Amino acid sequence: MVVLFYYLEYCLVCSDNMRPIAVLGDEWAGIFGFLMTQMMIDNIWEATVKQIFTMAMFAIVLTFGKSLVANAEAAGSGNWYLSPSLFYVIADDDRRADDDLGFQIGVGKVLNQRWNIEFSGVFDNLDFETGNGKYQQRGILADGLYMFNREPAMQPFALVGLGALRTKAAGDSNVNPLINIGAGIMFPLSDNGVSLRGDIRHRWDFDDETVNGEDRFNDWLVSIGIAIPFGGTTKSVEPSAAPMSEEVSSNSGSDADNDGVLDGDDKCPNTAANASVDANGCEMDSDNDSVVDSKDKCPGTASGVNVDEKGCELDNDKDGVANHADECPSSSMGAVVDIAGCELDGDNDGVVDSKDSCKNTPAGAKVGVNGCELDGDNDGVADNNDDCPNSAANVNVDIHGCELQNTFVLKGVKFVTGSDKLTPEATVVLDDVAATLIKNAGITVEIAGYTDNTGKASFNRSLSQQRAESVKRYLVNAGVSSESLIAKGYGISDPIADNSTKSGRAANRRVEMHIQE
Repeated sequence: MVVLFYYLEYCLVCSDNMRPIAVLGDEWAGIFGFLMTQMMIDNIWEATVKQIFTMAMFAIVLTFGKSLVANAEAAGSGNWYLSPSLFYVIADDDRRADDDLGFQIGVGKVLNQRWNIEFSGVFDNLDFETGNGKYQQRGILADGLYMFNREPAMQPFALVGLGALRTKAAGDSNVNPLINIGAGIMFPLSDNGVSLRGDIRHRWDFDDETVNGEDRFNDWLVSIGIAIPFGGTTKSVEPSAAPMSEEVSSNSGSDADNDGVLDGDDKCPNTAANASVDANGCEMDSDNDSVVDSKDKCPGTASGVNVDEKGCELDNDKDGVANHADECPSSSMGAVVDIAGCELDGDNDGVVDSKDSCKNTPAGAKVGVNGCELDGDNDGVADNNDDCPNSAANVNVDIHGCELQNTFVLKGVKFVTGSDKLTPEATVVLDDVAATLIKNAGITVEIAGYTDNTGKASFNRSLSQQRAESVKRYLVNAGVSSESLIAKGYGISDPIADNSTKSGRAANRRVEMHIQE
């Protein structure tokens, strides 16, 4: 790029090299003449004169650009365009230079619906803040313009580019790379594609020689200019050697579908109104998916993917992930999927949520095809929680998977002395009992209360009844059906130990569960 820069300058200042420019035509010769003049006045261009001269040159470009506009009107908007502009440089403070005007002349090409590319020459002089010196800067640029929308009257774009900038200052000259980014807007001025444009950009000039201690400068450029299309395909009818009939002559000059392509050249004579067409009069298909732009609901489809009649990528399982990106192309209808198109598995048990009957399986547990933990003896208690993994078939088991006995003592269920108030330790036991009874909802259980032989028999019978009722209330509050529970106090009856000893009397003060037949 640096070599190209010096070659461009050489061609502009050497008269022997000017002869090839003449073959480019009056317009291009005028442009190169303007660039050469810019180079020649660098050493005499003072602040006020420079501004007036640059504006005058801009007017000259507009004047000889009229012929380009005329060509654009005859041909329709071409893919190539000329873009002269003035810009104002807000110089980096580290340059110790004044802000000033500059000029840019470029040639651009429309690549597709989203992208333009431009090649430009830039020229600016920045006076030193003190003294009589100045920066003389000349550069070449290649920019990519991303057009957000070409349809409305105001067309915003972003740009990024790189190039080379030659700087002359205080008798020294050096060439350094530059990068610029920015954003702007184009305003179409006519149907032939001529547009007013403006942009603001940030320029990084990687000049590490001009100012000691500085390795780059950060300048801001604000510009305004125009874009003039050229190079379109003229829709004219070639003269025929043989005389043409009146009917043929009349048809050759008409455009029945008003698409800008004469009927004699129109390969698609029935184009829809207002559709964008190519040189053959056929509707544009910007993403090459075989669906014309006017009917394409997804105009940015990736190359090579299959699309439907609306131009949108196919999604056979209707999960919102297009086929080409779908790692699970046969997801269940209506299932929630991840970005790869695969159904979610919330508990990571290997069974997708739509088929998982137990969606909160503990991590690491073995599950069946329904997503529920394995239960080898089919007692309703998963194997990893089953203390008795080989229970007989069709027997009632507790929450630990062990068979329920017809009669069993609720060990640990104790009361405050002389009352029916449960101790805190008793509630822990009763929580397990409640879970077991809820699991075996079809059985009926008698809650039997017993006491030791201390005190009157009538008092002990009443106390045992109250304690049985207290246990029942707790179980009902824990979710057990009250219809499946019978509370009964037996007092001092049926001792299971010797009441003559302290340990025997403690054992006789108990609550038993009796499973009813």
